[in-house]
Amino acid sequence: MNRRKFLKRAVIGTAVLASSYVYLDNEEMQQALVLPGKIFCDLHSHPSRNYPIEDLMETLGSPGLTGLALKCWTENERDILTYEQALDLLPLSQVTEIDKGKVARCGQGYIARTQEVLAGRHHLLALGWEGGYFPSYQTIKEAVDDIHARGGIAILNHPFAITGKRMLRLPKTQGELDLIREACTLVDEMETHNAFCVNILPYALDFREMNKNAEDLRQREFPHFRGVASSDCHHYLDQVKLAGIYIDKDAIETKGMKGITEAIRGGNFIRFGDAQRGPYVSRYNLLKVALRGILG
Repeated sequence: MNRRKFLKRAVIGTAVLASSYVYLDNEEMQQALVLPGKIFCDLHSHPSRNYPIEDLMETLGSPGLTGLALKCWTENERDILTYEQALDLLPLSQVTEIDKGKVARCGQGYIARTQEVLAGRHHLLALGWEGGYFPSYQTIKEAVDDIHARGGIAILNHPFAITGKRMLRLPKTQGELDLIREACTLVDEMETHNAFCVNILPYALDFREMNKNAEDLRQREFPHFRGVASSDCHHYLDQVKLAGIYIDKDAIETKGMKGITEAIRGGNFIRFGDAQRGPYVSRYNLLKVALRGILG
């Protein structure tokens, strides 16, 4: 290969790599702003415990509250950091429980015990319950009844991302749409912005539609809900606290988890997350998560 051909291929290769980087690294991935008198709460998050303690502390100890949501129905989720593990791993001098077994101060931030529960073809976020973690359920009614019986509340996660044969997908039939509506009648709140519902391929594979459909359904048929937002962080710490809700600091400081659940039930929160404006994880982050799921 002569020098001219080599340079031509190098220029083309560089251009392809640069354009690929721009395409994949399409989001800023910055934690939400701090608002006076409020705590930013990312309640639906699955960070990995397989990071140096310093890195975990830097993320979880930054302003805001992270819900450490156990998710126990797939092998790839065994490394999720739970609330109990965080209490054991993080420096004692930096972590203080304000609601035993449920909420703790962590540096300048907070951590909380939450769980994502498989309920038929839906995913629920459980908050504020008593006792151990929940199993998976065949129906959403069984799951919600059990969560309520144990003093907790249930949020319908990503309503328009339902369980398919291999992965979550949009509903395809009227029957599946009816399942979503029925689920909304059973829960205490619904998630209308999930930062993982990203625009993978513009005009062809745009999962932001899941968020848009959820917000449209909320406004049209379930206006008593305010609609929560979350990062739905998968493994990587830079996804934590991208999206969520703002709750009064006094409510959490004085009541702990009860302050969170009362705010959600009463609609006393500010949502940070919108289908069009985001925030979303980047396509690069989604690719990392997908490859990790395939490669293990």
